[in-house]
Amino acid sequence: MHEIQRILSHFKQYQMHIDKSIMVSSIADKLPPSWKGNKRTLMHKKEEISLENLANYLHVEEELCIQDESKEYAYSCGQMES
Repeated sequence: MHEIQRILSHFKQYQMHIDKSIMVSSIADKLPPSWKGNKRTLMHKKEEISLENLANYLHVEEELCIQDESKEYAYSCGQMES
């Protein structure tokens, strides 16, 4: 997520004007391999997605992933009941 924000700030800093749909697909293409399903979902959306909606989507997915990882860790350490 931080890498994406850095790239977008470079676009703004150097006043680079790129079509938003190209930016969105470029960002989706840069997602790590563990986000393969999310990447596929973003690439096959029929409607265009704004940069703001992309940022929100990625933030929510990142938070869900963190929650899932912490639950798995707690479960593997015997801290959660099944």
